[in-house]
Amino acid sequence: MQNKKITPRKLAGFWELDPEQEFVFEEILEKIKKVFLKHAFLPLDTPVMELSEVLLAKSGGDLDKEIYRFEKGSTDACLRYDFTVPLARFVAMKEGELTFPFKRFQIGKVYRGERPQKGRYREFYQCDADIIGSEKLSLVADAECISLYEDIFAELGLECQTELSSRKVLFGLVQDLGQENSFNAIATALDKFEKKIKRTEENKPKNF
Repeated sequence: MQNKKITPRKLAGFWELDPEQEFVFEEILEKIKKVFLKHAFLPLDTPVMELSEVLLAKSGGDLDKEIYRFEKGSTDACLRYDFTVPLARFVAMKEGELTFPFKRFQIGKVYRGERPQKGRYREFYQCDADIIGSEKLSLVADAECISLYEDIFAELGLECQTELSSRKVLFGLVQDLGQENSFNAIATALDKFEKKIKRTEENKPKNF
């Protein structure tokens, strides 16, 4: 019986780099990890697969259609589609052992069974950093995350511009000017101002 010839090919939308590309990618990962550690974020690596009852507890809609789900004997499991649920599950299991606020980072592959296209893959890397508090976190945590990612871009030699949208920060500025009683009016005016500028730019006569 003659063996059927198989043409080498891989699944569409799955990650694979040439050695030269992998070398550059690993170098980028090391630079990112170095910044995470400098900011005192702890490394975490959760399983690629989670129990379906855990991973799908709060999912629904189109997301369910994108999840890779498997059954092996009595085990019903899914490939992780991001790090949010695995992180929540880890914190819930280890709550009595963790010190809060708990700062962790995770870099790894996640999986989504969607149609591959430019910029969309079925297998791709996700890079997360989170600060988990036992109570409500202060604005310091938000500021720390902004500083973290600005440092990462700087470490990678990339220019970035951070635009901040926070009513709390805006209220602080207005309060410093002694105009806190006019905050709502000022916030509304600023919101309309940005939209008005955009409409003005769109309605400018075109030069041909």
